Amino acid sequence: MKELHQPLAIRIYHWVMAVSVAILTFTGFHLSQPYAWLTVRMGFVRKIHYIFGFIVIINLIGHVAYYLITRTYNDIIFRWRDLKDIPSFAKYFLFLNEPHPNFGKYNPGQRLLFCAWAVALIVGGLAGLATYFPRQAVFVYQIYGGLQGIKWVKYLTGVFFAATIPIHLYLVFTEDPAKLQAMFTGYVKKRKKKDQ
Repeated sequence: MKELHQPLAIRIYHWVMAVSVAILTFTGFHLSQPYAWLTVRMGFVRKIHYIFGFIVIINLIGHVAYYLITRTYNDIIFRWRDLKDIPSFAKYFLFLNEPHPNFGKYNPGQRLLFCAWAVALIVGGLAGLATYFPRQAVFVYQIYGGLQGIKWVKYLTGVFFAATIPIHLYLVFTEDPAKLQAMFTGYVKKRKKKDQ
């Protein structure tokens, strides 16, 4: 029996975000410290970086709007009550405990990452917009401590994503494989309960 686990809109937002953040991180590191082996003009790399930056911003707005409209934001928001689930979550994902605790659609680690990524995208996105629209974003320069502060924020945002994406992948691959399949097909297969 199949059950819809990831609606089409969520799958589209997920994959647009995944590709865009990967390209943003790669091009951002190249703009910061050019790769010797990449012989592409910096102007082209910068243009690609800005294009995918705008895609990420639009995608994030759409993603948030989707959760607000469908009233499913509790699925992804890390709540204070999730703190009590952290020990059982950690034991399971470090293979110290069986069976799999039921955390709902997403486990506490995923919800924490989703919220941290949203904050990082907003903070990094403001820095990116400030470099694209410097005259209109003087206040952002002031908040971030000038151009050097903005460069640091953008760099640290890239480092944050480079460090946390492997954590996300680990959480995905140690979770139920049906949930991974659902990010492609939308559906999970439910096992029928035996009659007692």
